[in-house]
Amino acid sequence: MTDIRWNETSHHDERQGNRILHGGVYKVVIGAWLWLLLVFWGAFGFERESAYMMAVATGLFVAYFGISALLMGMQPDYEQVRARFSRFLQQRFETQSGPISGWGSLVQVAIIPVSLALAGTALCLILAMVRAGTLG
Repeated sequence: MTDIRWNETSHHDERQGNRILHGGVYKVVIGAWLWLLLVFWGAFGFERESAYMMAVATGLFVAYFGISALLMGMQPDYEQVRARFSRFLQQRFETQSGPISGWGSLVQVAIIPVSLALAGTALCLILAMVRAGTLG
C-alpha cells in the first residue's frame, strides 16, 4: 500500500485530485470579461455619454480584477500550480459535492463570462449591421 500524503506546497495528491484552480482558469474568465468590455467599447465608445459609462465600467473592471489579483498574489501558497494547464484539465478536481474533471471545473467557472462575451459580441455585430443599413 502506497502512502500518498497531502503536500502543502503542491495542493494536489494523486488520490484526491486538485483542490485549487489552475491560473489558466482565471485567465479564461478575465479574458472573457475583457473581451466583452472591448466589444462594448467598439460598439458604444464613440458617443460621449456612452463613452462616459464605458469609462466607469472600465474603472470598475480594473478595480475588481486588480484588487483580486493583488490579493491572490499576496497569498503565500499561490505558487501552487506550476503544471501545464492541459494537464490540469485532464485531472480530477475536488469540490464540496465530489470530484469532477478539470474540464468540468473550467466550464463551471467560465460558462457565464464566456456566454456573456459571445452574446455581447453577437448583439454588437447586429447593432453594427443595423447602423450600416444592412439589416432592416
